[in-house]
Amino acid sequence: MSNVIASLEKVLLPFAVKIGKQPHVNAIKNGFIRLMPLTLAGAMFVLINNVFLSFGEGSFFYSMGIRLDASTIETLNGLKGIGGNVYNGTLGIMSLMAPFFIGMALAEERKVDALAAGLLSVAAFMTVTPYSVGEAYAVGANWLGGANIISGIIIGLVVAEMFTFVVRRNWVIKLPDSVPASVSRSFSALIPGFIILSIMGIISWALSNYGSNFHQIIMDTISTPLASLGSVVGWAYVIFVPLLWFFGIHGSLALTALDSGIMTPWGAGKHLYLPAVWLRRCGVGSR
Repeated sequence: MSNVIASLEKVLLPFAVKIGKQPHVNAIKNGFIRLMPLTLAGAMFVLINNVFLSFGEGSFFYSMGIRLDASTIETLNGLKGIGGNVYNGTLGIMSLMAPFFIGMALAEERKVDALAAGLLSVAAFMTVTPYSVGEAYAVGANWLGGANIISGIIIGLVVAEMFTFVVRRNWVIKLPDSVPASVSRSFSALIPGFIILSIMGIISWALSNYGSNFHQIIMDTISTPLASLGSVVGWAYVIFVPLLWFFGIHGSLALTALDSGIMTPWGAGKHLYLPAVWLRRCGVGSR
């Protein structure tokens, strides 16, 4: 048995360590860790709405034999609007928040202005987002929620790398030392921001001329094919999380990209945002 373990360590440990140290994987991991307070807060209100305020037929309390009169159920259903508003401000904008935290985390890895990279990531995300829902000038909620998370991850990583590329070549405005640092930092991000957003604007414009958009292409070329793998992705996650833990690596965090990028969209349209409600196996508890 010890020989088997030694062989596994020899083969898998170097690979696992490389994954753990890879800057982009680290950026995704750290970005979602920072996003966790908001996702958990939103998940709690989803839980309240779908369990503690639900007493109609098919609900948990109904199956336990608890019956309430119609007027009380209607009142409780009205209170669900509170949780719905919180959902819209947390889980409902996951794909918008992810670029900020991921771009910020990667910029920290690259030793450049993290806040500027994060803000530009959000601006870039909205730049490539279509502002049309039918005939209305509006942003579709489907682009902001968890189903579009891969697009948010890609934009956060790409914008942070573009920002690093421009800054390291000193394509920035430098002000005298007498200027306050906060003002100087703002001007330092001006040229990188102009270049990045111009590129994103051109991409969005070009795709719109073909009747498409960046997010839709990402969904069609990456999210949908990966999701069609079905249980293969789930089995891979279940196997590799404890395996990485066996070698002393936090499996859930190391596979954040797989979890958040592929499996999170599977929860779209469900009554509960399940991954955030259940305690993660091999993480902080058990499912």
